[in-house]
Amino acid sequence: MARLFGYRLLCNQENLVANLYNAKRPGIVLPEFITERSLPLQHFADKVMQLFCLSDPLDGKAEVVLEICDVSNTIQRPIREYRICRYTQKIEYNLDESGGAIIKTEPCLPDLFAVPIECPIQEIALVDLKLDGDSYIFNESPKWAKYIVFSSNSSVVRIKPAFIHLNAEDVQTSTTDRMERIIGYHNGLLAAKPEDDIWQQLLAYYQICVNNDLSLAAFEVFRACSFSSELAAKLYLFLMSYDEFGGFLDGNYRKVEEELEIFFHWVGATYWNKAMEWMGCMSDLRHFDLSSNGINTLFANQHPAKHFSQIRNYVMQDLRPKVDGSIPLNQKISDLRASLGSKVLSGIPSECPKIPDNYKYILPLTTNTYNVKLLLKSPVAVALSIAGLSDSLWCAEREQIRRNVKYSQLLQPQWYAEAVVYSLSKI
Repeated sequence: MARLFGYRLLCNQENLVANLYNAKRPGIVLPEFITERSLPLQHFADKVMQLFCLSDPLDGKAEVVLEICDVSNTIQRPIREYRICRYTQKIEYNLDESGGAIIKTEPCLPDLFAVPIECPIQEIALVDLKLDGDSYIFNESPKWAKYIVFSSNSSVVRIKPAFIHLNAEDVQTSTTDRMERIIGYHNGLLAAKPEDDIWQQLLAYYQICVNNDLSLAAFEVFRACSFSSELAAKLYLFLMSYDEFGGFLDGNYRKVEEELEIFFHWVGATYWNKAMEWMGCMSDLRHFDLSSNGINTLFANQHPAKHFSQIRNYVMQDLRPKVDGSIPLNQKISDLRASLGSKVLSGIPSECPKIPDNYKYILPLTTNTYNVKLLLKSPVAVALSIAGLSDSLWCAEREQIRRNVKYSQLLQPQWYAEAVVYSLSKI
């Protein structure tokens, strides 16, 4: 989003609306009436981020469309369109006759780096690539067969990271093979201790990602952490504990949430306790206080604070929220429709988390509320996850569901938080 700084939308007429949507999911539209003649594009940053969250962080074709329309008697006429790309260039490579990698990207030629994967922890380090004409090559003969190549964080262009295989005999892996590898990482992380190699490898990759603005989603070991509430709790406390400069709690945890397509506040309360035991907090008072404060900080940074403080009390002190009466559902739905408008309502994703039959009573669906079912089911699913009663958000096959649940919170944060609190009070 920093790349939007300096750009402005200049308008010379009235009755204009900006419609923003993800080109991969054009039915989900976020409109906003334009009331100023000069508007910085950064003004739309939150909406752009909401819409990018609807597609995979490494989707090279993901882009948000900013469509300017003239409005006359509720009829919209498109007059201009702009596209905000997640990535503006891609990396391609091939192997020469001697097996050396020839790496290309165009038209801009920024500094490129490579980091090895599937290698011992002591070998995890950045490798500078040398520009040779209009191609890039390794300065020295590479020691490993697989690398991730990416651009410098100071680059004026955003280049999609690329996986390169230097063994010509390697066979392209299928989606099934990739999922099996990620599940293998998931199981390995769950079984290992913080000081074991697999966690220390994760830490090394995390530091490279944070220092170089590289997406964590480029590494399968991180994607594995979105498959399990227990593993997400361990990841949070592990990265917080091994963070030497305080950057994790200062905001890097949001990078993790964004790129792994989860929210840490979904984690089950019992898994926080298990993660603290796993980190050795129960035998170290200082470490116990550090971890407890880190979890408290997570919830303190959420908005609206009033509702998330109740969620924090449920997680940290097992205090069930006290809600007088019930949510006036019909009025709430009416308010939601009024605030969102027909264009947004018609585009709300239909794919929702599964709610067990015995909890559907909490925020029941009717024919009148079906078009906002995501806004009803999402907070119930989150509450069930926090209470340890359902892992439906954390299944390996639920990536799109998790994106939709995140979108529901970003779309209506006040309603979402209030509904999670209400659901916890009824469980």
